[in-house]
Amino acid sequence: MQAENQILCLRAYSMPIALLLTATTNPGETINVTVNSVSERRQQYLEALEFYLGVGVFEQIIFAENSGDDLEFLVSAQKKAAQAGIELELLEKCGSNEWPSYGKGRGELSIIQQAFSRSKWLQEEGARALKITGRYTVKNVVGLVEKINQADAEVICDLRGNLSTADARLFVGSRRFVEEDFYPRFDSIDDRKNIYFEHVLAQAVHSGISKGRKWELLSELPLIEGINGTTGEKIKTSFSKRVRYLLKKKMIIY
Repeated sequence: MQAENQILCLRAYSMPIALLLTATTNPGETINVTVNSVSERRQQYLEALEFYLGVGVFEQIIFAENSGDDLEFLVSAQKKAAQAGIELELLEKCGSNEWPSYGKGRGELSIIQQAFSRSKWLQEEGARALKITGRYTVKNVVGLVEKINQADAEVICDLRGNLSTADARLFVGSRRFVEEDFYPRFDSIDDRKNIYFEHVLAQAVHSGISKGRKWELLSELPLIEGINGTTGEKIKTSFSKRVRYLLKKKMIIY
């Protein structure tokens, strides 16, 4: 039976993974957000999207925005996608940002849930998406995607803090995982109680594992560049972090 399930997973994930970029160009009064300039955020989203259009590993990219902004600022990216033969799907008003006092996590999860409901590429039961926070670029994304496309796991992410949190900036999730394990925990996200999106993502991963869903650690530490939306500081990935991640990966495999 286990072998049959593995075959089914491999069949379900035979298509190259779609990239889901989540965006909130206008965070409004959302707490714990320091990068709140609409023009600045638009520019960061545009630059990140054009970066992913140029890396050569994505056939389908979904840009999902939840604050109701007009996505005309992405016209140059649309032209670049057409020239490269990449299918670019822009989802306006995807999710909502109506919970500013709870922090940005609820808005983020609402984007992901609605993207799986609305995107033409995420309708099949076995659909998976690589979710990346839309203002960030991942410099080693090519190698990561090559390994993700070979993996049969429903969830691929980095669990941290004694497995209590997950790196929510970049993770892979299946449609089933989002609908049955992650989104039902929506109401648990509350920055005021120090229960963040990262905590709830980790809880959803544990729930999925308990149901027999396969989880994997990312093949290597994502080398993320951008400005942290909470602290306003530039994101840095030190050499020591990369070494520690490799050691963690080896221990998990062992």
